[in-house]
Amino acid sequence: MGLGLRSASVKLPQKISSAVKELGLVNALVYATHRVLSRVGGAIHRYYFLAQPLTAEPILPGARGRSIIVRVVGIDDPALRNMPLVRKVLEYRAAQNAICLGAFKSENLIGYLWLCIGPYREDEVRARFVPAPPRQSSWDFDVYVLPEHRLGVCFTKLWEEARKYLRERGVLWSISRISALNRSSLVAHERLGARRIGTAIFLRLSRAQVTVASLHPYVHLSFSSASIPEFVLRAPDAASHQ
Repeated sequence: MGLGLRSASVKLPQKISSAVKELGLVNALVYATHRVLSRVGGAIHRYYFLAQPLTAEPILPGARGRSIIVRVVGIDDPALRNMPLVRKVLEYRAAQNAICLGAFKSENLIGYLWLCIGPYREDEVRARFVPAPPRQSSWDFDVYVLPEHRLGVCFTKLWEEARKYLRERGVLWSISRISALNRSSLVAHERLGARRIGTAIFLRLSRAQVTVASLHPYVHLSFSSASIPEFVLRAPDAASHQ
């Protein structure tokens, strides 16, 4: 028994040390706290807000990604049935005029990206995100690629088509929120030129939600969906990317 207890006591510090090394001290604490809160029905999320420039130049040069076709996918499209999206979520997004760009290879959906040209009310936490300046900025979220295609060009192809789709509509920046614990997604976006413009922590326990952010309103306390913080997320100098 003594050896078992000693082994367990060694493993815990090792896990904490690994999390700090991979995520940093603050994000490791968020991760540990989330695990504890999830046992009692709570949660804590830390997001980075990123601004993705939609430049005039392609981000996927040459013939790369030519075998992948990207098109708008309606919420009733059968292709979405094999994706991790439930009907309630699809309807929630459609009600906010969000659109889904789907990446197809050999007529099979292998990934998608969601866009909303205008404000978006988050479904994971109580918050409303407003990309700014209006008409020059949009909101993007939930970029997903099937695991077996994540080492290919699907992610970049989705962003190339999103870049063209949005620029045709006068949009120069796409704003998003990404979990601070999702290192791979952060790195992928930053490789495409995304810039961090802020951060926020949302702590939820029962009906209460506490928000602490680097942007206005900075601190917010909510006890129902009738009271939510609104973040105006302003892109850097959009004019420089026309």
